Amino acid sequence: ARPVVRIAAAEASHGRLRLRVAATAAAGLGRLEAWVNGVPLPSQPASGTAAEGLFELLLGPGENTVEVAVVDTGGVRSWRVPNPAPARPAAGGLVAACLGVSRYRDAGLTLRYAAKDALDLRLALGDGEADVRSWTDAEVVAGVLPAIAAHLARAGRDDTVVLTLAGHGLYVREPQARWLFLPWDADPARVAETGIPWSAIEGLLAGCAARRRLVILDTCESGSLDDDAPVVAGLSIPGARGLRRARDAVAEIGLAGEFRASDRSRFVTADLAGGSGAVVLASSRGGEPSFESDAERNGLFTAVLLRALRGAADGVGVAGRVRDGQIDAAELVRFTAAEVSRLSGGRQRPTIDRDNPAADIVLPVLPQGE
Repeated sequence: ARPVVRIAAAEASHGRLRLRVAATAAAGLGRLEAWVNGVPLPSQPASGTAAEGLFELLLGPGENTVEVAVVDTGGVRSWRVPNPAPARPAAGGLVAACLGVSRYRDAGLTLRYAAKDALDLRLALGDGEADVRSWTDAEVVAGVLPAIAAHLARAGRDDTVVLTLAGHGLYVREPQARWLFLPWDADPARVAETGIPWSAIEGLLAGCAARRRLVILDTCESGSLDDDAPVVAGLSIPGARGLRRARDAVAEIGLAGEFRASDRSRFVTADLAGGSGAVVLASSRGGEPSFESDAERNGLFTAVLLRALRGAADGVGVAGRVRDGQIDAAELVRFTAAEVSRLSGGRQRPTIDRDNPAADIVLPVLPQGE
């Protein structure tokens, strides 16, 4: 039988919440778990067939959703039990890391605008008091990941963390199905060994206290992949590029040369549940090409994203088009999905993976670029 958990008592005071949790499990208790706004907290060990535990939680700004669960010794988890928590005034800043690789050590992997995507997002997000850094081209190697993680770890609990990646991505099925981001020193003949796996990207958030986490991917194969969808893995053969499939798409849509297909291979595995607690906004869905805009000198998705952040997405999908000077995740995905799909003739459709449906991602409208 599935174990059972209930909230025996809850007491809130000065931004803190004390939860007394009672759990039972016929197979024996293993651990008690809790989440605040979808972000997991350290679990507590439990034993016997019935026990109680105490969680002391720090609440974030705005509305909070707290959930608890219990896992028995066999690994079976109870249903999550929610507990409404009081709202706190909005607060917090922005900490962001922007990565982009255009010039690879292997010249055959060269892209046009991925590094510029990272630099432009850094400039846009870094206006004001935000703490934003960028890493481009030869700076983007596996050895720099600890420095990026340390930068993101500067964020406090009430801050918002944004991590952006632009460049080559690749979905591989062997020896195990996973998504890879290709660093500057990637070897096309050994992508499984030289690519940076999604688990390492997700790990950049492991030491981060912020409970608002947004990951933005302008890479190919960045969206959730359906089992029945064709997989475009243009870099799986040494020397091959994803450009061929995307060139065909350009010819079919007749984009008149304004948008060229990028050789960014796309996919981020949808197996994010219970992991980083992040909201992942991807430039396209599995099996679709990604495009670049020569007019904007950016990836098509990034060009539209910058417009969205500078106010074009404010109020999108809200009755009466109410502009409040802020852009939430829903407005962001509504605008980018509609506009990118329109500009690409329906061949590139941004998508959102809500590993954390409770995350309240809100960004201020950014100043207009030059």
